[in-house]
This record gives sequence, C-alpha cells and structure tokens, in this order.
Amino acid sequence: MELKYLKLSQLSCDENQIRRQGLWQAEEDEELESLAYSIKEVGLVNPLVVKALGEDRYQVVAGERRFWAAQRAELESIPCFVLDKSEEALDYQLAENFHRKDLDPLAKAHVVKLLKKRHIEDQKVAKLLGVSPATITQWTKILEVPAKYQQAIVDNFNDKNKSPLTIGHLAVAAVKGISKDQVNEILDLVMDHQLSRDKTEQLVKLLKSDPSLTPQEALRKLLSMELDAVGGEDGKKNQGEDSRKRFVLVVPPEMPSDPEKQEELRLKFWEHLNRLDDEIQRLFNTSLDNFMRGDQM
Repeated sequence: MELKYLKLSQLSCDENQIRRQGLWQAEEDEELESLAYSIKEVGLVNPLVVKALGEDRYQVVAGERRFWAAQRAELESIPCFVLDKSEEALDYQLAENFHRKDLDPLAKAHVVKLLKKRHIEDQKVAKLLGVSPATITQWTKILEVPAKYQQAIVDNFNDKNKSPLTIGHLAVAAVKGISKDQVNEILDLVMDHQLSRDKTEQLVKLLKSDPSLTPQEALRKLLSMELDAVGGEDGKKNQGEDSRKRFVLVVPPEMPSDPEKQEELRLKFWEHLNRLDDEIQRLFNTSLDNFMRGDQM
C-alpha cells in the first residue's frame, strides 16, 4: 500500500457496498457532524483506504464516513492508502463493514463467512478484523442454528423487547458436549422463559455434568437448587418433612430495580407454580382414586 494525499474530487464511494444496502445514509447520520468538526479541528488522523479506478480516479474501500465528514469539513485533500490489488480491497471493505454499529449479527456472521472462505484460517481472519479467534468462532455459530433463532437474534439487536435471544446466549449454549438438538431446546427455553446469559451458562454446565437430563429437566433442577438455597437453614430443617407442604416464596418488600434480580424472582415464582400445579394434580388423582373405591377423604 502506498500513502498519498488525494483531492476529494478524485474520490467516490462504491454504490454496491454493504453500507449502501442498509438503512444508513450520510445525510441522516447524527454522528457525522461531530466527526466533521473533529476533522476540521485536528485533521484526518486515520487515512482512508482506496483503490485505483484509472484516469486519476479512486474508490473508497474503507472509511466512507470519514470521506463524507471530510466533505462537510470542506477539506480539499485527505491522506489515503492506495491498495495494490482488488482482492486486498475486498478484505478491507469486508473488515470495515464488520465493525459498523448498524450491521446486525447475522450480516456480521456472513462477513466472517466470506472472509473464512478467502483465508480459511481463523487466526488470519481474526487479525484482519482485529478480534480474537474465539470471537470468529462465536460469530460463525449463528449460521449453524435454524433460521428462527437467527431471526430472534436479529430482532433482539433491533429491539430488545422483541426477543431475549442474543449471540451471547448462543455462545454459551453451542459448546462441546452439547448436541445440536440440545442447543435448539436451550434456545427455546431462553426465548420462552427470558433466561439471562448467566442463567443459560449455568443450565449448560448442569447438562454437561449430568448428561441424563434434558434441557427442560436441567432448568427445573437448577431452579429447584436455587429455591433450596433461598430457603437456607429453614429449608434444610424441612427436608425431612412432607415436601408437598413446602410452597414458600420469599418475596422482597419491593421489586428490585436490577433486571437480573427481577428475572430471578420471576423464575423462582414460575418454579413454585409448577410445584403447586403438580401437587394439585396429585390431590386430584388421590381424590379420584378414593371416589372410585368408594372411600371418603
């Protein structure tokens, strides 16, 4: 790459770049004005990356926002790295788009996939994107799950109220020792019960420690363990008594402000309701048996 100072009139943007296919438009970017002010005050510190088009014309490969901001700052020329090969230009363009704030997780996963096809090794892709190899593995996991989970992750990115599922949940669920079917079941539990990432990680650890459990059973066991912990010493004293009578929900004087604490309280309440439902079913069955035998309660 060669560093050159090029006039803004010599530069143009790629109309087919991923940024152009999304919602972003230069005139609508609120941060562009502050970037233009900064460039006007201290200059363009980070050069653009461009490729030659011929006849003294160049196309921006990486740094489109800086290009638009430089125009607003009314600069005449800016520093640019001129690439030697078009293949190299594609790498830079993909890498820049990966770090866009408005690019959803699924689109980022496709960027990683394209780079992996070109470079094979995760370490090389990671170096190009400026992330760890573990992060590359994490992003590619999105493409390995059914479409409904991919869409749920995108929905969470766009509006957290639409879906609780994040790439973080997927990262802790899709690990060695957990089958694809189990991963899908775990993600369903996350979506059905609004599980946090930490709670999901605890669930996966329990599954790995006891492979005989299903994800649903593991969640019930996890919540039961938490309920016993809430009961403390009183819970231990009551272990020898009839468990059918132990429907104790510890409710704080006011709802905690921490979303994690709110979620834990909701899940504990849900577990108690399940236990109560089981007890009602048991009593109904007992009553029915007694009735059929002609006994009295």
